Amino acid sequence: MNREDMYRYYAYDDLPQFIISDLNTNPRLLSRSAASDIKRLLKQCGHLPSFNAYLAEAWALLLENELDQTKIAAFATRKLKGHEEKDSHIQNSRNLIRDGKKVGNIAWTEKHITVKLNAKTLNSEQEQKLKDFLEKLIEGELAEV
Repeated sequence: MNREDMYRYYAYDDLPQFIISDLNTNPRLLSRSAASDIKRLLKQCGHLPSFNAYLAEAWALLLENELDQTKIAAFATRKLKGHEEKDSHIQNSRNLIRDGKKVGNIAWTEKHITVKLNAKTLNSEQEQKLKDFLEKLIEGELAEV
């Protein structure tokens, strides 16, 4: 084993806990090379608050077989660049997490509140309850908490 391969093994140690947890269950989810790419990106961008959200989004796509493991770092980088280029009107955003996995997010701007949920998050009954809740909220029929 050469020196570069050895360093790739160490890349797993620096991954976020949500990735490590899934790797403990299924170690084949992430190759040494992909782990090394993520580690390198974490060193460069890990201090940016939005980066962790993009990495979590990429990881969720991997788990849903919608993104190849070799494309995780590139996906997070693209999202980060897109975020930097957008108008920075977003005043606040928050990920929605269920069982340690991102299932959506809420973002606030001066003009809009945007809620995004993974379509698989809610069953049809829950979806209807959400629609009913939003209609009542907008109509002002909800009692204040």
